[in-house]
Amino acid sequence: MRLYSIIISGYKETARETLAGVLAMQRSADVSFEVIFLDNTRDSRHSAMVRELFATPGAEQIRTVYLPHPVPGKAAAQNRGIAQARGEFFVFLDDDVLPAPDLVRAYDRGFQAHACGAIQGRVSLLFEGGGWVPDWINARFRLDLAEMDFGKTVMPFDMGLTGANMAFHAGLFQRFGGFDERLGPGRSGTLEDQEFSERIRAGGEVQLFWPEASVQHRIPPPRLKLRSFLKIYFDVGYSDFYLSGHYIRGGRLRFTLYTVKQMLGRAPRLVWALLRGRQAEWRIALCEMARAYGYWRQGLAQLVEV
Repeated sequence: MRLYSIIISGYKETARETLAGVLAMQRSADVSFEVIFLDNTRDSRHSAMVRELFATPGAEQIRTVYLPHPVPGKAAAQNRGIAQARGEFFVFLDDDVLPAPDLVRAYDRGFQAHACGAIQGRVSLLFEGGGWVPDWINARFRLDLAEMDFGKTVMPFDMGLTGANMAFHAGLFQRFGGFDERLGPGRSGTLEDQEFSERIRAGGEVQLFWPEASVQHRIPPPRLKLRSFLKIYFDVGYSDFYLSGHYIRGGRLRFTLYTVKQMLGRAPRLVWALLRGRQAEWRIALCEMARAYGYWRQGLAQLVEV
């Protein structure tokens, strides 16, 4: 019987529904799963909830592990979960998704049918609070909300994976190491999933987009405000600096001039879109400026330390 390890780093209150959905997932004669929950809150506030759900009927049939991890950092928490996992395959879920009942069985069909090292599952968006979505939320902004919904199987899948719903052969973590603990929620803010997927692709591993393995990503109304997207893009820029591996040669002055130029270079696009009333375009331009600012902020901090 093939064993899957489902690893969840839990911080948000929505983690309860995610974990409940996982424990209620279908099982079969060919596939089983274990659940490893990392409590990534400072005060281990999820402990009572997790122990309650682990005691529900049926949960005793699978291996369940609860680990408090009060130090901020989703990537570090996931690496700790990896060290505890026993499965042949690892499934990573965010703490604000609702998994389909057949999620593990669907991942197993994907791995058995395709020669791939990693799978990106489908992520559809579940808009809460009445489901109203602003007109300017276009395909690009939906992607920023972790939507991964391309309708059909894609292999090789060359985009960066999203940690909302992804799976790997366990051996990849022995070959390539764990997630970069400088990145992700609680640290740089994002890109820990993308960095790992790019690392394994560079090492020759093939990725698959498999729409059968599906989750819904819960999007509360505050996530649809412009300031939320500005924070996303700032975090991307902040994380980009780590991934660049270096800063612009020439010291503080040249680095500052370079990044300010990047920010100001997007200003004409912003003004032009505003004048023409193009709601999505001016917001994208502003977000790109936030991304450049995040890169500059982190690079400047590193230069000050040198």
